[in-house]
Amino acid sequence: MTITTQVNKNWYIRMFIIIVALFVFALWALYDGAYAYPRHNQLVDLWKDHDGNLDTFTPAAEEAGFSDPERPTAKAYSSADLMMQWIMLGFSALLGLWILVFTAGKFLRKLGADDQGVHWGSLHVPYTAITDINRAKWDSKGIAVLHYSIDGKDDTLTLDDWHYRGADQILEAIERHTGIVD
Repeated sequence: MTITTQVNKNWYIRMFIIIVALFVFALWALYDGAYAYPRHNQLVDLWKDHDGNLDTFTPAAEEAGFSDPERPTAKAYSSADLMMQWIMLGFSALLGLWILVFTAGKFLRKLGADDQGVHWGSLHVPYTAITDINRAKWDSKGIAVLHYSIDGKDDTLTLDDWHYRGADQILEAIERHTGIVD
């Protein structure tokens, strides 16, 4: 009997929202760092060049491409402020990309079980190789950790019922085939 799991759509929706939020934040930081902050600093410099004289400042600002310029109310952004925009851009974009790759990896790898063992993507763990099942987080979080040994190499495989609906059926099959009940 083959058991396959389904991707938990709620988990993917949450990941999608997080990824979109991070990329929107990255775009906002890009806009501020590449356009808004330098443009504001240009307006502040123009104000200083005209010694705060609104009569000479307004035509000069319009000539520089500012539509309906007004006296700048805030001080110029420092180089540290500009650098922070680029740091926030890099951090949020890289984190968003990492989460995207992680989420895509979960989507592409299928978790299942058959009469021979458990498989996750290309990994196949025979029931005879499973040495222990840690169910400490199963009741509260739906996470069980399988400990197995293949060719003398010890490793673990995590069953997560939040990522994959149906992991509970796989855990039951593992317990049935191995006789290991925590």
